[in-house]
Amino acid sequence: VVEVADHIDHAVKVAGIDHIGIGGDYDGGQEFARGLEDVSCYVNLTAELLRRGYNEEQLGKILCLNAIRVLEECEAVAVQMKQEGILASESHYGEEIYETNAMKEREFMKEKI
Repeated sequence: VVEVADHIDHAVKVAGIDHIGIGGDYDGGQEFARGLEDVSCYVNLTAELLRRGYNEEQLGKILCLNAIRVLEECEAVAVQMKQEGILASESHYGEEIYETNAMKEREFMKEKI
């Protein structure tokens, strides 16, 4: 949990509190940060961030409000694109390269050997 909180501190310094959000890849990941083995452990991270001085508003943004804001903005763009007759496709955004955490972990482990 401490390492994840350190990462959040760094991300806040680099990108700002309005651009930080957390989520777990518990449906595809195999290894998780100590103390965050499942979503029920998020309370551990919340407690660590409180200990570091994050306030209720900041925690709300990190834990869900930033993600909700981004999803709402995406919905608004989707409505606008539909009204304009524009269909979203990869040609708008470039090719997507999908890589699971398990794939990343295998590559990481190869590098360590």
